[in-house]
Amino acid sequence: MYIGSTGSGGLNHLLFELIGNAFDEVLAGRGGTITVIVHNDGSVEIGDDGPGLGTGRVDQEAFLTTMFTSVRSEPTADGHHPHVHLLHLGGVGLGVVSALSARVEVEVRLPSRTLRQSFGRGVAEGPVMRVDEPNATSGTSVRIWPDPEIFQPTAAVLVGGLYDRLIEISNLEPRVRFRFSVESIVLEPAPDLTELWRVEFYRLGPPLGPVVLNGSEGGDEAQIAVDFDGWQEPRIKGYCNYREVSEGTELVDGTADGIRRIYQSKEADLLLTRVQAVIHLKLLDPRWGGPTRARIDDPRALSLIATTVATELPRALERRPDIRAQIDKALGTSDR
Repeated sequence: MYIGSTGSGGLNHLLFELIGNAFDEVLAGRGGTITVIVHNDGSVEIGDDGPGLGTGRVDQEAFLTTMFTSVRSEPTADGHHPHVHLLHLGGVGLGVVSALSARVEVEVRLPSRTLRQSFGRGVAEGPVMRVDEPNATSGTSVRIWPDPEIFQPTAAVLVGGLYDRLIEISNLEPRVRFRFSVESIVLEPAPDLTELWRVEFYRLGPPLGPVVLNGSEGGDEAQIAVDFDGWQEPRIKGYCNYREVSEGTELVDGTADGIRRIYQSKEADLLLTRVQAVIHLKLLDPRWGGPTRARIDDPRALSLIATTVATELPRALERRPDIRAQIDKALGTSDR
């Protein structure tokens, strides 16, 4: 049983486990609409208009608990057919989805009653709650909160990819209708480039975090989030006046110049291969290197980056021994 990663890909695998169960109901002719809601608290809800999870079983309430608290080797816990996997890695079962979620809320709507139960990290938080009131429609809804102790801080629902995949499925199977919605999300102000740096360089593991350098020259400003835990070549993501800079060597050259003002030539060249940085320049009337503005062709950029690195990096190392340790490791020294 494999979800691929503890990043965004693994998170989306959990979602398609739930979507796949709802899709099976459509293929069996027991449902037609699947609802997908991405909530602004990081949770995701998947619902269907099928007959309700475990319908037809004498032990339906016990079955509901078992489905979300145990791992099975069979293709499906209830033996339903047809059964398809919507991702190439295959299914993992509702028990795994529950185990990898900090919280799961399940609601099963039946004609004469509603069943509700909550789970935390694969354990039932209480018995099945039964409400004996009639429902106009039947179906099952499952809302999950991915476990932040398992999934990386940068793991998120890939809304665009999820939407595209649902379009594919709806075109391949005309019996299914998807209702897809995303709650409004408020993006809080970021104090610096740290989170942007995390997204760019550490999708596969938790980082220590970069050191953030700030500099200015003549009204121009630079902010650089950097560490020295890379390998073989510098990796620099650049922006100028809020636009991505994807061409040219000015960002690398400016960083190299700044490092060479601190370290000897051979040491500087070695450190440059370990650089992982996000750089944002705010320049007054910058000179661009082409009509697409994908390159900054302005000597102020190189000078500003070099000065910021040369001036601020030594100061930053005094408060960030972890970054200093990266440098010492790269240079093969115990202290500097």
